[in-house]
Amino acid sequence: MAKRKQHYANVDPDSLYVSIYCGAPSHAEDPWRIATLYADYDLPAWPDGSPRWSEVVGSYWRASGEVLTFDTAATRTALVVDRPETDASALDTPEARSRYRLACRPCGDVLTSRAEKLDPVLLRLRLAGISELSLSGLRAMLRST
Repeated sequence: MAKRKQHYANVDPDSLYVSIYCGAPSHAEDPWRIATLYADYDLPAWPDGSPRWSEVVGSYWRASGEVLTFDTAATRTALVVDRPETDASALDTPEARSRYRLACRPCGDVLTSRAEKLDPVLLRLRLAGISELSLSGLRAMLRST
């Protein structure tokens, strides 16, 4: 399998972000970095006042503070708009509905979740000091909510 070209930088450790990776046994020696999601205060908040989350496109933020950036062609957007025919500005409304599709290319594991269910879990994780989590760990967190 071809490796993605990686570059390193640093991230503000106080940022509200959670990075998701896949460490399935079939490729445990080389965990697949799926996406970094961050609290996006440019979007309207959820009705309870909590932030909506967006994907950091083209990079993966590590708990160590490193940022791995990938060639844009190698990244896949995790956020999927439920109504693709709508204008992109429709995402900037409180009524916008979207879902995440977090997929691991090497093993094919996929987690799909609506933003209104995943965003509060991401916030709880980050406020608990967790900034990196496996896909299977995120799946377990979503099942327990």
